[in-house]
Amino acid sequence: MKRHLKKLSGFLRNKSGASVLLVLMILLLLFIFTGLLLFVFNFWEKTSYKIFTGKAAYRFAKVGIDSAIWEIDNDSREYDALTDTWNTTFQGDDVDINEDGIPDAKWFYIKDKNGTITGRYAVLVEDESGKININYAGSKDALWPTHTVSDMDVFSDVIGKKRAYNIITYREGRKYIVPSDVKLADGISEEVYRKIKNYITTFSYDLNVNRYGKERINLNNAPFEILFYTLKNLGYEDVVAAQVALNITAYRDKSRIPPQYEIGSTTFYGVNKTPYFNEIDAVRPWKKETIGEVIILREIGGQFIELFNPYSEPLDISNWKIKGVVTLFSGFWNDVCDESEDILDDITNGETDIAPERVKSIMEKLVAASIVIPKGTKIPPRSYYTIGDLGSIMIVIIPTQVGPIIIPLLVPIKEPDGCQYYEPILAVNPGSLGFIAEYLSRIPLFANLGLDFTMRLYDSKDNLIEHTEYIADLPHTTVGKNDPRMSGVLDWYPNSPTPGKPNVTFQPWIGEEFGKTDWLLNWPTSFVIRNDKMLSVSEISFIHKKEHWKTLDLWKYGSDRKIIDYFTVVEHPEEPTYGRLNINTASEVVLCCLPLVDKQVADAIIGARPYKDISEVLGIYGNNSSPQELLSKEMTRYGFNFRDNTFDFFIDEEKEKELIFSRIIDLITVRSNVFKVAAIGQKVQDINNNGKIEEREVISEKKVVLWYDRNKKRTIYRREIQ
Repeated sequence: MKRHLKKLSGFLRNKSGASVLLVLMILLLLFIFTGLLLFVFNFWEKTSYKIFTGKAAYRFAKVGIDSAIWEIDNDSREYDALTDTWNTTFQGDDVDINEDGIPDAKWFYIKDKNGTITGRYAVLVEDESGKININYAGSKDALWPTHTVSDMDVFSDVIGKKRAYNIITYREGRKYIVPSDVKLADGISEEVYRKIKNYITTFSYDLNVNRYGKERINLNNAPFEILFYTLKNLGYEDVVAAQVALNITAYRDKSRIPPQYEIGSTTFYGVNKTPYFNEIDAVRPWKKETIGEVIILREIGGQFIELFNPYSEPLDISNWKIKGVVTLFSGFWNDVCDESEDILDDITNGETDIAPERVKSIMEKLVAASIVIPKGTKIPPRSYYTIGDLGSIMIVIIPTQVGPIIIPLLVPIKEPDGCQYYEPILAVNPGSLGFIAEYLSRIPLFANLGLDFTMRLYDSKDNLIEHTEYIADLPHTTVGKNDPRMSGVLDWYPNSPTPGKPNVTFQPWIGEEFGKTDWLLNWPTSFVIRNDKMLSVSEISFIHKKEHWKTLDLWKYGSDRKIIDYFTVVEHPEEPTYGRLNINTASEVVLCCLPLVDKQVADAIIGARPYKDISEVLGIYGNNSSPQELLSKEMTRYGFNFRDNTFDFFIDEEKEKELIFSRIIDLITVRSNVFKVAAIGQKVQDINNNGKIEEREVISEKKVVLWYDRNKKRTIYRREIQ
C-alpha cells in the first residue's frame, strides 16, 4: 500500500513536466500535419497546374489535328502531291516533328482576347502511300518479276539484305499492326529502326480507280464490248477501237482463233499468234502461139502462195486449208495431164478435129479443190511456207464455123523452186486472172467461181484464221505485204517475186518503232502475243493498232498513254491493292525500292513532279531540256545502252525502252488514302512579352499521332506521346 502511494506522490510531483511533454507532442503532430497539408496543397497545385496546362497543350495539338484533317478531306482527289495544301499549309522550318534532324513544320500561335500568346501548335502530314508497306513489299519467292508490290525492295541497301529478309519472314506468322512493330523482327534494333522509321508504314492501300474516280477495267476478263466502248470514250474512232479491243482479246485468250466483230458490212479480225498470207503470185505472163489457125495461150511459170510465221515459236498448220485458190482435185491429176499431153501432140501434128469426148473427159475431171496443207506441217519460227504450182494452164482455141472451141489443158511443172509444198494451182482466185478471164469465163469451172479477189485461211477445224483482199499483180510481179498482220486490199503492194524470202515491201521502220538499220535485227520483237493472262498493264504496248508496224505508243510520242489509267490486271479491281507507292510523295530512298530504280531514276521522277496519272512517269521524249524529257531519258535508258538487257537476243528493242516502266507501272499510284498526322501542342507564357516563345517559356507540351483514312473518313489508329 505504501509503495502505490509513493508512486502516486511522484506522479503528482512530475505532472507539470508531463503536461509540457504532452503539449510538445501535440504541437509536433500539428506541425507535421500542417506540413503534410502544405505539401499536399503544393503538390495538388502543381499537379493541377500540370494537368490544366497539359490539357491546354492537348487542345492546341487537337486544333492542329483537326486543321490537317480538314485540309486532307477538302483536297482534290484527282492526284495527291507534296504541292497540296495538306502539306504546304503546315510546312516550315521551326520544328522537327518526325525526328529526322531536319525541321519540317512551322508554329501556329494561339492568342487570348488581349493578344497575348497562350499556346502554339505545329503539324506534319505524311502520305502513307509515299512509304514502303512492310506487310506487302518484298518477297522470298525467287520468281521475279511478279508485277506486284512484292517486287519492291525493303531497304536492303540501308539495313542490309539479312535484316530485310527478316522483316519479310516475320510477317508470315503475324502481320505488323503499326510501323514500330518492325522491331519485332530479328536484327531490327532501335538504332536500325531509326534509320527506316520515316519510310515505312502498315496502313497504305490504293483503290483501283482512274483519275476521275471510275473503277479500272480488268484487261484479262473484260468482254469485247466493254473494251470497245471504253476505247471509244477515250476518243478512238470506231474502227480503231474495235481493232484494238479485238487484239487485246486475242492477246490474252488461250485460243488462237482470231476473234471477230462486225461494224456495218465490215468484219474485223483480231491479230493472233498465227501465220499470215504474205505474198501471192496470181497472174503469170502468157505466151501466144499459133499452129495454123489454132491459137495456143501458154501460162509461163507457176503461181505460188506464201505464208509467213513471224513468231518465235513453230506454228502447226496440219490440215489447214486455203480457199480462194483453185486447185485440181489430186485424184484426177495424172489423168488430166496425160490427156492434155495427148491432145497437145495431136494439135502440134496438125490435128484440129478433136473428139468432143476427149475434151469432155478433161472438163469433167477439172474438179475444183482448195489447198489442204499436209498433216504434220509446221512453219519454223520467223520462216516462210511457200506453196508452189504443179500445173501450167494452156488454152487451145480452135476456130470453127459455129464459133471457137476452147480446150483447157494442163501441163506438168514444178515452180517456183524451193517451195515447201506443191499443188496443181489452176487459179489464185479467178478475179486475178486479168485479160485471160474472158476466155476462162467460157469454161464452166472458172465461170462459176466468182471474181472477188479474196483469200481465206482456215485451221484444221475450219475456223477462219485470216480473210484478206488483195490487188491483182502484173504478169512479172507479185503482190506482197509490208506488215503481215495487215489484210486489207490497200495493204498489198506490187512486189518482185521473193518466194521464201522477205518481201521487197517489208519495211518495219515505217512505224517509227525501229530505226532504219536496227530493224534488220529487231523486227521480230514487234510480234508478241501471250495467249494467256496479262501480267502487267504495260503489256498493252504489244497490242497491234492495225497500222503498218505500229503497236500502241506509250514511251515515244505517248499517243496511247491515256489508256493506261483506265485499265488494270488486278483480278478484283473492286478491292483495294495494298502497298502501292505514290510517286508524287515518295522520297528518293523509298523510290529506290522500286525495281530497276536507282538514284538517277529516282531523282528524275522527283524532278518531274507532279504526276496526274501513272502513265506520265514515262516522261516526254525529246532533247533533255525539261524535267519531263530528262525523266524520259532515265526511264528509257535500257533501250539505248547497246546491250541485251532482257536476255532475249535483241538489243535496244522497244521492250527495253519500256523496261523500267513495265516493272513499276503496276506498283505505283498518284493517289493516296491514308495519312499520318502528327501534331505538337504547347501551352506557353510569353514572359518577356517579346512575341517570341523561348524554350524556358514552354509550360507544357503534348504530341498526338494518328493515321487518318480519307476514303473512310475516320481515324484508324491513334496514340499520344507525352
